[in-house]
Amino acid sequence: MRQTLSLLAGIILFSGCTHRALQNHTVNQVSTLTDLRSQTVLANFAILSGDPSAIPFYSVLSGGGTQVLDGGNVASGLEWKDPYEFSKTLGLDARRELTENWQMDPVNDPEKLRAMRAAYQWALFGRESLDDKAVENLRRFEVEDQLSTLPQNWICCGDKRDLPKGVCLQAKWCRHAVWVLPENHHWFHEFVLIIQDIATIDLNSLHPPKTKVTEVYTYDTTPGFDGRLHKVERTTETLTTQVAPDTASLSADLFSDPNPNVPPTPAAQRAIQETRPAKPRLDYSGSDSRLRSLLNLRSGR
Repeated sequence: MRQTLSLLAGIILFSGCTHRALQNHTVNQVSTLTDLRSQTVLANFAILSGDPSAIPFYSVLSGGGTQVLDGGNVASGLEWKDPYEFSKTLGLDARRELTENWQMDPVNDPEKLRAMRAAYQWALFGRESLDDKAVENLRRFEVEDQLSTLPQNWICCGDKRDLPKGVCLQAKWCRHAVWVLPENHHWFHEFVLIIQDIATIDLNSLHPPKTKVTEVYTYDTTPGFDGRLHKVERTTETLTTQVAPDTASLSADLFSDPNPNVPPTPAAQRAIQETRPAKPRLDYSGSDSRLRSLLNLRSGR
């Protein structure tokens, strides 16, 4: 009986430490965030030091969790062999299950990857190594000023045989190596924050909002009005889905004439020609010939 009580007390004390174990493991897991970001940035530095055109990689940690499960049970038994002989059994089972995980969201957008590559090239080879398009891309992501504050040669690169001993921030790729001396750790962490800014920025904020303008022209075909312009309805709609600044789209709705065999009067034709809006957008888009063919087909020309 005394042994049973001791075992029960041990299980109760063991389960009472679950919240402390959860707290300790959660703190340890969160502390790995800095290491994950730092090692990712260092690995990219090592790769781009040997291949400046390489595509960097980065993942945003969007969530995670720590779970500690404690359990146990006590089993006892009594076996009678004869009226004067019996045996007692006692079993104890205690266990702890620990689960830690991170939810990773890899950066796949080409614009962000180009901006990251330009930032790494800036830090490794200087601003003069970038073309105007790369600098403009960094300016659009609003990190050009931050990169300008970084001193030159704060990150070292060379052959892996040149890697100093005892350096904490270092990475290797093939025969290339990069490292950061202790006096430049501050600038390295600032650069990590720049990469984090590029990875988490909302791309919609980089482009001005697009609008869709619709104009409906109504001509009065009442006898005596000669098909003159009756009214113009104009509506403007802000598009919720953003598009790249150098792309455009054009659509046109064609309506057939309910009376195709009745030609308009000469006065109506003149009125339509005088009031018809210009169509520079059709000529600019290159779709004028196809649209004219459809219109000619509709009119039977």
